[in-house]
Amino acid sequence: FLMIGRPPRSTQSRSSAASDVYKRQAYVYGDKVSMSLRGKNIRDYLEEAFKHVEGKGGGHDNACAGQVKLDDFPKFVEEIEKQLK
Repeated sequence: FLMIGRPPRSTQSRSSAASDVYKRQAYVYGDKVSMSLRGKNIRDYLEEAFKHVEGKGGGHDNACAGQVKLDDFPKFVEEIEKQLK
């Protein structure tokens, strides 16, 4: 799962910070963040994170996509990071 946990650059814009965390893998559309995720068993991590934030997604074991509310994105990242420890 590339770039997860990388500190966002100093910015006042949440959309810029969200894009910084995922680097070209997450895009902000209005009040939602859409992402394409790659990594071993990443779908399991995605499904577990969705138990804690409002979102949707799915795909293959090692490649999937998802969408969360922009306000929930920091919590989504936190939930993914917990699983990677």
